[in-house]
Amino acid sequence: MKRIVIFAAFCGLIKLILAALPDSVIIASFCRVPAEVAAFYYGAPLEVEALSFTAKGVTLAVTRACAATDFFALVAAVLLTAQILREGWRWQQLVQLPIAWAITLAVNSLRIVALVPVDAVFPKDHAPVIHLLAGVAFFLPAFAGVWWHSFNRVSYGNHKECKETPSS
Repeated sequence: MKRIVIFAAFCGLIKLILAALPDSVIIASFCRVPAEVAAFYYGAPLEVEALSFTAKGVTLAVTRACAATDFFALVAAVLLTAQILREGWRWQQLVQLPIAWAITLAVNSLRIVALVPVDAVFPKDHAPVIHLLAGVAFFLPAFAGVWWHSFNRVSYGNHKECKETPSS
């Protein structure tokens, strides 16, 4: 229960902070790198102002809606919560925020790269559903992996690394 309360508090606080940031900050911090990675992957020029590129007959524009800030809030909250449960609160634990940001950029970049061939197959009127499903397909397993990795290492006295081995 303590884990869930701490996690919810961090997630809510991070989401409030992100919601207060202007679009220009979110786009520069969360959208530019995935757009550049996807454009580079397809060898397509990136239109910097619109953060859009065309590859395989599909034009994608990376907007604030594509920023994955909710995913960042979830990942940051998991990393901070696990660290606090493991070691108690210390200011040094804020190093988890750039780690969460890097994970977010990596997963979002993969999602945007994967959208190009998927968008090429389906009609444009299906794009919102396809983009939602692509988000689920990439963000859910990544979040589950971060959660498992973070809380699997937390010691509650029954973790295999925490048990003393009998001396022979």
